[in-house]
Amino acid sequence: MGVQNLKISTKLFIAPLIFVASLIVLGVVAFVGLKDTQSTMVELHEQDTQKIGAVLRFQRDMQALNGGLFRLISQTNAGLEEQKLIKAREDSLAELGEFIKSFNAFVENGHFMEAEGEMLTKAQAELKNYGFAAADVIEMTELDTSTSVIMMVDTDQQFENLYKTLDEVEVMWEEAGTNSIHDAVSTVDETIVIFAVIATMALLISGAISYVTMRMITKPIAGITSVKPKMAEGDSTVDIGA
Repeated sequence: MGVQNLKISTKLFIAPLIFVASLIVLGVVAFVGLKDTQSTMVELHEQDTQKIGAVLRFQRDMQALNGGLFRLISQTNAGLEEQKLIKAREDSLAELGEFIKSFNAFVENGHFMEAEGEMLTKAQAELKNYGFAAADVIEMTELDTSTSVIMMVDTDQQFENLYKTLDEVEVMWEEAGTNSIHDAVSTVDETIVIFAVIATMALLISGAISYVTMRMITKPIAGITSVKPKMAEGDSTVDIGA
């Protein structure tokens, strides 16, 4: 009978153990999914970092372009050789055109959220205005240096507007990148804690139910076992017990 009791007890433990094992498997699957989510968030953070790097490069190149305009005006006033001035104007126009092309390609080929797209579209419009103004300054240095100086005041203002917009874009991406990585870490950490609590509670409850059920079944069996010899002798007055 002891062997039979053991078999019953074992069967009683199987269902809770299967339940706990299933819970663990589900937890592992959920954990892997959360890790994938975290990896995605980290990737988004890296993308934001790359976009910030691109904006910083554009700002650096803009400063070089705008500084080149001032230098061209200064060289013209200083009476630099005409051939060198012609070369300087050609180089300035070429650099300006290349910069505009590069920035527009960055905006048109990139993947941006709606707010980012609106800000970059604004930057494109400001760059267009700056490009026209800068080209006019370059051409005017050949005609009238004094007028080019006056025109440069407006061109420099266009430069400041564009630079400010790119600053705002940079801040937007910095905040987005920080929030992405923070949200990913917080989500995973919170879910791990919740799952650990649920798994622990489920394990304790399953164990308690198994123990109580086992006692409810094995106790009467033990009672029958204990009085079986007397019953075999024909004693019908024995108390089996609950």
